[in-house]
Amino acid sequence: EMEFAHGRHLAYYLALAEEARLELRGSGQVKWLDRLDRENDNLRAALAWGVKSVQVESSVRLAGALTDFWSIRGYAAEGYRWMEAALQLQLTGGSLETGAWQARALLGAVALDMEQDLSTSQARLQTALAIYRELGDQVGMAHVLFYLARHCIAAQKDYTRAIAKYQEALDVWTAAKDGWGVGLCLHWMGHAIEELGDRAQAREFYQRSVELLREAGDLWQLVRPLGDLARQSWADGDGTRARAVLEETLAAFEALGSQSGVVDALSFLASISAAQGDYAQARKAAFLVQKTLGMDVNPTGVTRLGEADYLQGHLVEARILFEAGLEGWREENYLHSHAWPLARLGCVAYRLGDLDQAALLLNQSLTFLGPTGWWWNHALILLTQADVARVRGEPETAAELYASSLRLIIKAIARPDVPERLEGFAKLATLAQRPQRAARLFGAAEALRSQIGIPIPAVERTDYDTAVVNARARLDPAAFTAAWAEGQGLSWEQAAEYALEP
Repeated sequence: EMEFAHGRHLAYYLALAEEARLELRGSGQVKWLDRLDRENDNLRAALAWGVKSVQVESSVRLAGALTDFWSIRGYAAEGYRWMEAALQLQLTGGSLETGAWQARALLGAVALDMEQDLSTSQARLQTALAIYRELGDQVGMAHVLFYLARHCIAAQKDYTRAIAKYQEALDVWTAAKDGWGVGLCLHWMGHAIEELGDRAQAREFYQRSVELLREAGDLWQLVRPLGDLARQSWADGDGTRARAVLEETLAAFEALGSQSGVVDALSFLASISAAQGDYAQARKAAFLVQKTLGMDVNPTGVTRLGEADYLQGHLVEARILFEAGLEGWREENYLHSHAWPLARLGCVAYRLGDLDQAALLLNQSLTFLGPTGWWWNHALILLTQADVARVRGEPETAAELYASSLRLIIKAIARPDVPERLEGFAKLATLAQRPQRAARLFGAAEALRSQIGIPIPAVERTDYDTAVVNARARLDPAAFTAAWAEGQGLSWEQAAEYALEP
């Protein structure tokens, strides 16, 4: 009777998964995610027997129906393996009547691993498109066009062509009055538009996407445009809005049970809070990272804790935390992330006056970061290397490094990171006996800090005050005040342009 029982078991869980698939993009999302999590071992057992006994249609349908569940709850790698096993059956299980379930599974395989062999994903997308065309399923075709757009970016960085594909998908979803599809498409289309330089248009797309996905009740898709709005808000210097959006993002991730999402949101909150001088909030968010993952030492959490200590000038405590963060990343063997605590250790060494150690650590950080690493970490490394060169009496090298760091910030349009670079150029100007230039740059940095609400951290205060006093001593008081006021009147773009002048 085992075969009969397994067959009934597979049929039951296939029906459950296909019912859940329709609910996972709406207001019942969390309830159904929890139910599927409780049944996950049964779902695995059903898939295992379906694959083993070559139940082609049932296995492919079940895998295709579970794509969103696997993505949201962190089972993407496992889900991709099941999807591959199920799709492989179609090559050996004989011909079957074409069904939307086949196209759904092909799309699921692409969605679960966009970084797989791109030639394989392209072929799967074309097959899915042909199936939906044969079925006359316009909304299905819109899904394929959406993934073809993402494929254009993943394979060729062709944002213009991707936008055209997104527009095709958007037109179909709009005509079908599918708010969920429109919201999804607007978010990713906004990404492509932002890459081409139109941040204002991208922001409008993110905001409209948030509205539609809130209405649909899909928290998993909602957190993505929310994250982009938080990022843009902070880059624009609006910390209040950034933190408010992050709080909504965090609540959504918590409801979804996405630990990685909770950690990302808390980490960003800790970073913003520390920059604003709210160290109690920064430490609270960092501690919550530790609690979320249930680890004695979580590298993200301890590194964020270290940043709060570092900015307050608690260098010994910060160094211990950064070393713990580095060790945590080593245990996870995630080499790319070694660059972050290494860069911070370089900052500590610089502040402690060990310039050789600082230079060594910063160079190691650059090696781990690689050419495609996080821009903000690269900008931090260049800034600290410039500080080291300035203190060593190498002004030309320092100027080149400050300029490289500032250009990365300009490209990212990250206003909160501009003042520290302006202050670096101002310190160089003081050393070069150019007090008027120094005063303008200090004034511009002060005005920008005031607008954004980011005070000079304690770790920087002595160096900053000494440089300002030296610049002031080299210029007539009225001239110094006038130059400072001129700097305060500059926009951040004008100030950055002035800093990059010889």
